[in-house]
Amino acid sequence: MAAYADGLNPSTAIPEMELVAQITPAADVRFIFIVKKQGRGTPDLSTRQLANRLSTHEELVKRGVSTYIISDTDPYGYSITFCYKYGSWALQFYEGLTSRNAIRIGVSPMDWNEFNVHVSQIQPMDEEDYHKLKFLLDDNQISDSERSELEVFKEGQKSDLGIIFTSLDVQIAGNPQDTREKVNLEK
Repeated sequence: MAAYADGLNPSTAIPEMELVAQITPAADVRFIFIVKKQGRGTPDLSTRQLANRLSTHEELVKRGVSTYIISDTDPYGYSITFCYKYGSWALQFYEGLTSRNAIRIGVSPMDWNEFNVHVSQIQPMDEEDYHKLKFLLDDNQISDSERSELEVFKEGQKSDLGIIFTSLDVQIAGNPQDTREKVNLEK
């Protein structure tokens, strides 16, 4: 295994949590950040178990460390987020796979206008997207705000995670007096 400056090897798989006796978080951990990775469409069990162990770790809970999830702006991206938060139907009775207090961050379908996203970057939904959307809307675990975001997909549009970087303007939160500072990103 190659050594990396930060001590992490990006190709190292997350071990099965049954094999991890103890997790000792660093004193400076401020948040847990889960990024939807390419590929499978459903988070693997080891990742879900690790997210659960971290988001429910007594020390991190006491320190108010939040768990954030970022995923594509489409029904499948939301499905991944909900799988972390609420679990999957297949394993719905195994509580060790959920991170109930996780917060989805990133672009929502309601943000496309605010971020001046060019229409060419928004994709049409297909039949599979609509099927997934119906499945998600039938889930009684999701919050009212999550349901509102999902309802926008009925308009038939979706985008991927990188859409924010294709926008002409990127909004950066500044201090409370100046929350609309704009930075122009040019290729």
